[in-house]
Amino acid sequence: MAMRSSADGIGRPYVAAPNTPANIMAILRDAFAKVLKDPELKEDAKKNMMEVQFVPPEECLKLVNYVLDQPPDIVKEASKYIKF
Repeated sequence: MAMRSSADGIGRPYVAAPNTPANIMAILRDAFAKVLKDPELKEDAKKNMMEVQFVPPEECLKLVNYVLDQPPDIVKEASKYIKF
């Protein structure tokens, strides 16, 4: 269940192509953090009954690694219940 519910902590992440330069990643991360503080965005999200929340990239990576680093027997058992 922890694997299944881990997606709730990530939501809908944005990803970049492999080997994206670190300076570009820093710009993107900073931009997302700043835009989520914008009062106009918050008001628009509220009007549309949406929740907008910034999850730090380190937390997203921690959850993704948790899901991907499961032992084979856990993956086999979970694949009976979770289909992609």
